[in-house]
Amino acid sequence: MVMNHVGGKLLLFQSSPASAGPGKVKNREMAQWYGTEREPTLRNPEDMFFKNFASECSRVQITVDVFATSSQYMDLASLASIPRFTCGELYYYPGFNAARDSEKLHNEIVHNLTRPTAWEAVMRIRCSKGLRVSSFHGHFFNRSTDLLALPTCDPDKAFAVQIALEENALQAGVAYVQCALLYTSSFGERRIRVHTMAVPVVNDLADLYRGCDAAATACMLAKLSVEKSLTSRLDETRNVLQSRMQR
Repeated sequence: MVMNHVGGKLLLFQSSPASAGPGKVKNREMAQWYGTEREPTLRNPEDMFFKNFASECSRVQITVDVFATSSQYMDLASLASIPRFTCGELYYYPGFNAARDSEKLHNEIVHNLTRPTAWEAVMRIRCSKGLRVSSFHGHFFNRSTDLLALPTCDPDKAFAVQIALEENALQAGVAYVQCALLYTSSFGERRIRVHTMAVPVVNDLADLYRGCDAAATACMLAKLSVEKSLTSRLDETRNVLQSRMQR
């Protein structure tokens, strides 16, 4: 790649499906697969080229943002894996019409290029004794079990984690979660930003619900449902979401 010696941000504008070479798009609109065990494959890349390309971009500190404007079949499931593993975004304009969508496209490009950005970042999340991070959710590449590789990071990005108990009960009345982000600023300064949150430990379930952030919980459930749909049928995903909401 031309950018591999400097890293940075790559904006990919796709106005028609790729018809030749690596990443060539095949029409996978198989309506008969819905409701069968093959349904989840429609929401995942068919060609390993896309994930391999994303992995290489992450290795050399390149974020890829995809702007898809074609009215034809584009296999967005495959394209989406590139920004997913490079801390990027997918902007989709179905049935793109210049008179209708040009202002939206212009504003999103300007916002993408002018927002505050951290470069060559890595993130690590730690917990106090008795707790452990069981899973991570968001657009990143897992460099190790607890280190997230983020070629770029900005205020629009959100990451979620699930925390599990390592012991039967926490002994202290307060538990701590710490997030550390090591990055390079746009002025070339290497910085580290650390957030530490103290969370009270309660025995009463009602106290737990009163202290719950409903918006954050809804966002987390949405992210988990999207990830579940990549490996399960939609009806199974729906049932898992309903069971989580009933707990």
